[in-house]
Amino acid sequence: QCSFYKDLSINLRINYTHSNLKLCLVEEINNHISKDNRCRVVISMHKVWQESIDKNFDITPYIENFSNSGYIVEGWNPASSFIPCYVSRKYYNAITPDGKIVKCTACDDLYGNNAYGFLNEDGTINITSDKDFQIKAFENERCLRCRQLPACMGLCPRDYLNGCTHCKEDVVDSTFEHRLLTYLKSKY
Repeated sequence: QCSFYKDLSINLRINYTHSNLKLCLVEEINNHISKDNRCRVVISMHKVWQESIDKNFDITPYIENFSNSGYIVEGWNPASSFIPCYVSRKYYNAITPDGKIVKCTACDDLYGNNAYGFLNEDGTINITSDKDFQIKAFENERCLRCRQLPACMGLCPRDYLNGCTHCKEDVVDSTFEHRLLTYLKSKY
């Protein structure tokens, strides 16, 4: 039971590729976190966005191993927030070390000259972009016909603003059905 440091929780984000994810990762992490404290660690697994798509790649064994080891595993949730992406949150902003404000951390904005704004000396944010990431990127013919829309909430807002129309399902490893079954197994 988690009695030591009752209010402490840690999010452990694991950025993975198809080649760097090994089952021994769970054991390696277990060596550093005691059984008593694993119930406070949330494992959040994220595929590196530049990685190619492999519909046969399945992270379920890793999720199960982490869960069986006592961690809380953050998985896909079909009703997590009803937004297409974290950048759609009104008050979400990422701040780079040089004070640039970017919305999307999965693109060249972090390193290029396309900053959304900048951090003022007094700590306030100055937005210089006219892009509205709170748009309803699902308001297009393809998304409105899709039965998965309520769980997906449409296109990537950045891609939508740039004129792209591909479906999120085209760029993820697993199928919607597989993610839904994995979610249901984890809950029931």
